Amino acid sequence: MQGLSNLSKIIWKCPTGATFGVNVFWNCPITEVVIDNIDDWWSYSFGYMDSGPFQAGNAKLMCNGSEITQVTVPQTVVTVNNGVFRGLKRLTSCTFHSNITSIGYYAFY
Repeated sequence: MQGLSNLSKIIWKCPTGATFGVNVFWNCPITEVVIDNIDDWWSYSFGYMDSGPFQAGNAKLMCNGSEITQVTVPQTVVTVNNGVFRGLKRLTSCTFHSNITSIGYYAFY
């Protein structure tokens, strides 16, 4: 999808645990990513800093009709994957639990 200059919205239906390689969404002007379940989002991994859908820097993450600006790491998650929220500048708060063992590259950059 790299360089799709008209791609502005993604309806996210990827299987949980999916991994995305280098520059998947690079140079795509995405303004909105719509997901079904915020807890599933923690399972994705983006292999490089420009792989995630928020890299354009102005995208909203939407779930069930509401914008996600605050997240809490589920107790079942011990590793925060690479780039999971990289570029999501609208994220204002993240609550971590005490069992986190690893935070991946560019997870919140």
